[in-house]
Formats: sequence, structure tokens, C-alpha cells
Amino acid sequence: MALGLGFLYLLILRVCTVKTTLSSHEIQKIREKIFDGYDANIMPLEEGRPINVSVDFFINDMVPLHAASMHFSIDCFFTLQWRDYRLQWDPPNNETYVLPFDDRIAKDLWMPNVYFPELKHGYNHKVPMPNELIYLYPDGNVVYNQRILMDSFCPMNLTYYPFDMQHCRLTVEPYSYNMKFVVLFWRDGKAIDTSEKGNLYVIDFKDVDMSLNSKIVDWGIYGNYSRLSIHLDMTRHSQLSLLRDFIPCILIVFLSWVGFWINYKSTPARVALGITTVLTIVTLTNSVRLNSPHSDSFRSIDVYTLGCNIFVFAAIVEYALVGMSSPKLHHNSEVPSQINETKMRRKLLRKRRRNKKKSNNNNDSDDECVPLSSIPGFQEEKRESGCTFPSRRRKKDSTSISLETVKEDSSPKTNGLTHAERKKSSVRQLGPVVIVTDDIHAVDKYSRSIFPGVFMILNIIFFVFHVLTPDTVLST
Repeated sequence: MALGLGFLYLLILRVCTVKTTLSSHEIQKIREKIFDGYDANIMPLEEGRPINVSVDFFINDMVPLHAASMHFSIDCFFTLQWRDYRLQWDPPNNETYVLPFDDRIAKDLWMPNVYFPELKHGYNHKVPMPNELIYLYPDGNVVYNQRILMDSFCPMNLTYYPFDMQHCRLTVEPYSYNMKFVVLFWRDGKAIDTSEKGNLYVIDFKDVDMSLNSKIVDWGIYGNYSRLSIHLDMTRHSQLSLLRDFIPCILIVFLSWVGFWINYKSTPARVALGITTVLTIVTLTNSVRLNSPHSDSFRSIDVYTLGCNIFVFAAIVEYALVGMSSPKLHHNSEVPSQINETKMRRKLLRKRRRNKKKSNNNNDSDDECVPLSSIPGFQEEKRESGCTFPSRRRKKDSTSISLETVKEDSSPKTNGLTHAERKKSSVRQLGPVVIVTDDIHAVDKYSRSIFPGVFMILNIIFFVFHVLTPDTVLST
């Protein structure tokens, strides 16, 4: 379809009715006449005036940019038009005719040897035959058209990828003739056209704006040369990168925060989650680098993926901090009732020793004693006298102490202390700082707010920066 449009485009280069009723004999006679004494090595300068060469492009296709080699490929029909007064001929019956030729006559014609300064590689289509044509008009106008596939240099700036805009150009100028001999200019009307009705489709780019420019270039001792250029302003399709690269990174970061809601004592679950998210974000980062244009500079996508990697690794470090600051469970492994009983025994032992000391000061051995064995948790200590009981004088005191203590142990007050101890056992401290409350670690508690908050702030800064930065997709 593109070739058909290109051929139709060439046929309407001149707004006139072209008749092809000439016979082969007539064409042969005209050709012999106009080429009689014609020297292709001599420029067709008329009255010392430079030759005006009209230039236009018809772009068939443009392949994506190759960032590694800094070039883009373009397939186009390249057309030159100039007037060679030596090739004038008289058409029969004063009708408007045109003489079509192919590439074999090109060596017999003088042609402006233009070139493309940014060209890196070029290819002339020769399937099935060389794609060239030459039209000769009666007034000496020559139209030369050729299909070319070329790779042109483009200094790409990928700093803001995938929100970047690339600016490339395709330049043409004479190689041998300065402006005293040849002047290039864009054809009047539409000097550049595409097979997509003016819209050029390029993969990974949603819009390509083309503009024409002409300037004079000073080449020193060689003189001034006329230069024509096509400026291509390409806007990258950033929505694709948002869906393919950014959203998966965000989801993986969100997944790494799930561990903050898992009990800090569930070590296998949190470690497995951390390792999975780390491996996933590293794999995704490598995939983004392989599928995106390579650049020596640090790109926006690299900054974002690096930030996501840091957040995922920070979640692992957070759990390590939780493990380091958590109190050891065996320090508080005693049952609260056992703690109370131990304290009670120590208290009674102190009182018993005081009573025994007072009993030794009083030698009344006939007094009745209250057996200490009646007090739970105590063993009798036999003395040489064989009496294991305090004196009768202290019976009342000792009994009151024993009953008081037992009553204390079995009273609701004791039960209240046990509940308090149990409540206290769920609150663990590291010095004056409360670390664990109801099986929720303080680091986990604060991380639930700090991590999402910081991540959201950094995302806002990242995208607002690209909105405010000129020459980015988000700023347009």
C-alpha cells in the first residue's frame, strides 16, 4: 500500500495532464537528440545562476530508536527536482509529455551529489530491480526519485526515561557544490508526507511531530553550503511503562509491608516473606533494565527501581531490628502463681528468723509451739534441743503470721496481684522504653505508618519533579 501511495505521489508532482502516447520510435529520436553532445560532467549553469534543487521526502516507515547505537532507521522515497536547460526538447503536436527512465540513464545525466551528514548506514532497494526513476520534461525539468533505507544518528538523552522526549533530525546537503553552484530548497506545498496521512507511527512513541528547516552552513575554505533538515520530535508512550514497570514495583513494595502485621514471634513466616519479596524485586529490576534502552547515565526508571529495592531491603532490616530488641521469653517464663509463692516464702522466712531470734532470748521451754510445717512450702529445721517450734509466748504472734500469710495467699487480693502480674507479663521493656505490648512490637507498630508514609511522599516528589521538568512527557 505504501509503495502504491508513493507511486501515486510521484505522478502528481506536477499539476498537469501527462500523456504517454509517444511511441518507442519517437522516444528514441528525442533521446538521441537531447543527449547529442550532452556532457554529464558539466553543470547546467544558466547565465551564471546557481541551480535550484527541490527536495522532498515521502516516509514509508520508521523503526524504533536503537538507544545502544544512538540511531533510528527510516524507509522513505527521496525526490530531487532541478532544471537542466540542455535537456529541453520539443514535444510532438505541442502536447505535454514526459519521458520516463530508470536507473540505467542516471550515469548519462548530471545530478547534484547530495548526501546525508548524520547517515550511518544506507541501503538502496534493488528488489526485484533498482527502485529508481527519472522523469524528463520538455522544459528541461528533471525529477529523480529513489527509495532509500537509512540509519541516521540521533543523540538521545535518556535521563528521564520513560518520560523522555527524543529530538532527532535528518539532514541533507550538497557534498561538492557550495551555494554558488547549487541551492537546496524544500518543494512548495507538502515537502514531507507519510503513508499514514501525515501521522508517523513508531513503536514505543505515541506521537511524532515533524518540522522542516533550512539553513546556510559555513564550511570555511569550501564556502557556504545550503542545508535542509527534518526535525523529529518524538514523545514516548509512558503509559506502557507505568503498567509494565512501575505498578509491579509498587505492588512488591506493598507486599513487603505485610510482615509488619505478622506476629513478631512468627519467624519463619516473616523470613520467607522477606526473601520472596527481595528476590522478586531484584528479578523485576533486571527485567526492566534488559527491556529498556541502554544508557550510560542514571535514568528515572533506575532511580525508581533502586528506591523500591531499598524499601524492600529496609523491611528485612526492620525485622532484624525487631528480633534484636525483643526481650528473651525465658526471662519471664515462670508462672505468675509460682512467682507469688516464691515471694511469700521469702517473706515468711524473714519473719520466722526474727521470731526464732526472739525465742532464743526467752528460755521458757514449756511454752507450746506452733508447728511451722503447717505453713506450706517450708521444711522443719531441727535444733539440738529437739524443739522445732517457737515458744508458747510467741504462739499468738507466730500463728497470726502464719494465718495472715495463708489468708493473704488465698484472698481475692492475692488473686488481684496474680492478674496484675499476668498483665505485666504482656508488657516488656528495654530500659525505660516499652518494646512489646499485647504481642505487638513497637518497631512494627511504628513501621506500619512510617513505611507507607515515606513511600507515598517519595512517589509524590518523583512524579511532581517530572511534571515540573520541561521536555518530559508529563510536562506536556
